[in-house]
Amino acid sequence: MPNNALLSENCTLLKKKRLICKVDGSDFDSNEERYQFIAGYYENVYKKPDNYREPNSTSINDFLETVADNNAVLGAKLTEDEKKPRRGNIHIGT
Repeated sequence: MPNNALLSENCTLLKKKRLICKVDGSDFDSNEERYQFIAGYYENVYKKPDNYREPNSTSINDFLETVADNNAVLGAKLTEDEKKPRRGNIHIGT
């Protein structure tokens, strides 16, 4: 049995068997079958797609692609002066 709080015997959701059922709406034959279904569901949710490829760059402009030159994006970027480290107290508000 998975060692996961979500899948534990004490999980309130699992006690309400009708909340988690087979795709066709019928009940699972056993808790183990239910656990396998839940584990497979979350495995698929977080699995990288087959066509996924790691980015070649960590550049923000590469990430933004076609909107990188948009006025709203350009206006939100820090100036060179704003990028400089600051020392002193930080004040929020007026």
